Amino acid sequence: MMQKIKNNKYIFFFLLSISILVYTGSTIAFSLSFKNIIDCLTQKDFNAYHRKIFISIIIVIIQIISFIIYSRLKNGYTKIVMLNLKENLYRKIFSFKIPFFYKSDLSKYISFIFNDLNRYEDSNVIPKINIMEKISLFIFAAIGIMLLYPMLLLFIIGALIVAIILPIFLSKKAKEYSENLSRRNEKAVSKITEILNGFKVMKSFNLIEMASIECVDVTKELENTKFNLRNYMMLVQGFLMFLTTMLTLLVFIIGGSLVVKSVITVGSLIALVQLLFNIVSPIIAIMTSINQIKSVQEIKNKCNEILEYNNDNSIQHLSKGTFDKYIDLKNVSFKYSSNQDYAVTDFNFRFNKNKKYVIVGGNGSGKSTILKLIANYFDEYEGYIQFDNNNTRDLKVDFIYDNLAYIDQDLFLFNKSIKDNITLYKNYDDNRYTELVNGFKIKELSKKHISGVESNLNDLNSVSGGEKQKIVISREILKNSSILLADEPDSALDPQSVSFFIDTILNLKNVTGIMVTHKINHNLSKFDEILVMEHGKLIEHGSYEELVSKNGYFNNKL
Repeated sequence: MMQKIKNNKYIFFFLLSISILVYTGSTIAFSLSFKNIIDCLTQKDFNAYHRKIFISIIIVIIQIISFIIYSRLKNGYTKIVMLNLKENLYRKIFSFKIPFFYKSDLSKYISFIFNDLNRYEDSNVIPKINIMEKISLFIFAAIGIMLLYPMLLLFIIGALIVAIILPIFLSKKAKEYSENLSRRNEKAVSKITEILNGFKVMKSFNLIEMASIECVDVTKELENTKFNLRNYMMLVQGFLMFLTTMLTLLVFIIGGSLVVKSVITVGSLIALVQLLFNIVSPIIAIMTSINQIKSVQEIKNKCNEILEYNNDNSIQHLSKGTFDKYIDLKNVSFKYSSNQDYAVTDFNFRFNKNKKYVIVGGNGSGKSTILKLIANYFDEYEGYIQFDNNNTRDLKVDFIYDNLAYIDQDLFLFNKSIKDNITLYKNYDDNRYTELVNGFKIKELSKKHISGVESNLNDLNSVSGGEKQKIVISREILKNSSILLADEPDSALDPQSVSFFIDTILNLKNVTGIMVTHKINHNLSKFDEILVMEHGKLIEHGSYEELVSKNGYFNNKL
């Protein structure tokens, strides 16, 4: 698909270039034909006058047709360029490692895709096409002036040097305004997304006025920045228009004296004025386009940063394969940010293949963080995490996620049917799917929301937290990975579903299971080993009976 788009891009560019030449050439040809019409009138040569009128009509028809073709090709080329860019960006973003992806707030990605890329199209892709058109127009107009009165072209080019140099200096300020606009966009999207996500809280605590004020404040900053950028660009354009007017006046003055001296004809003077406009106007448009292109340099840098992202590690000795022996954590310590305390401190433990483990502890003890570290959600930690004898930092992401399923506390559902949310369009064993759906009693739920093959979950709020948890659990179990991580999978489940879940994971063959839970009950006795954490440290581990007999933290405080 991508290769087809690229091929179309080159075809479009070639046809676009031809259409530009025909359109701009016919524009200048009309100015020269107009000169012949005026000269025929002043000489009262009416036979030649009618012939010149007919030729001019033909030129106008060619000009109109070529303009329509050029406009359509311009729009088509722009569409293909943006489709190609966005497809590459989407693929790169989805190739990010999880830690790298979450270094930026989600709202920044949304702002970049829906705001910055639109500006990139309007201020980079389209202006580059405009520059091609204006350069072609400038060249044809210069040729026309050379044919009529070569010395005038030298004067015009000298006068236009000022119009070229000055905007180059002015573009630096335009770039600053544009970079500020990009930052304001990100800030506004982030703030408004945050407030909308907290809509229920805002309503229940009657914080509507505060929310409105915060939204208005960031919007004011954004609109003021856009206002300043537009005003500055208009100032630059106004200066260039002033130069255009002065040059036109000078041509009339100089050309008029040449007409009086019979050096050129009246028709030549009229044509020179028209050609002058087609010299100056492209220069103004080119300078404006250059300012636009420079103004989105920050957006281009963001695109390049994403497109140049390389998720390859230095070693990468495993990209595909199986997990066969153990997960080993050696002296692992981790903090979420440099100014926070350690969430996990000097954690050492080996999770053996096919064993089932449960991690318990109070809030903030580091239980969930251990799962996220194993799942490669973070890469800036101290110590070592190994799958078999392989450091996870040296493994390709594909290997990790081919061998790992993760039931997260973030119960995410796609806006798809229940079955699609569980299978994610993969061909799993129907008996296994039916077993899970029946065991978690979500068969009736799936019927309720499926009214055809393309049925969607149009109202995800109608699915309870417990039902969402069952769907997510079924999805991860059905994946049949050799490692299953489960973070508080029983938090919203009824006792019967909890029992079914625990029995299911305990009976999974060739699967290393690690579950985090707050619920201390006899179900824990079914696991091979229990890990007890407090303040980020592993303080006890052993079977249920061993921990009870120790009469330590597990037995007395949990």
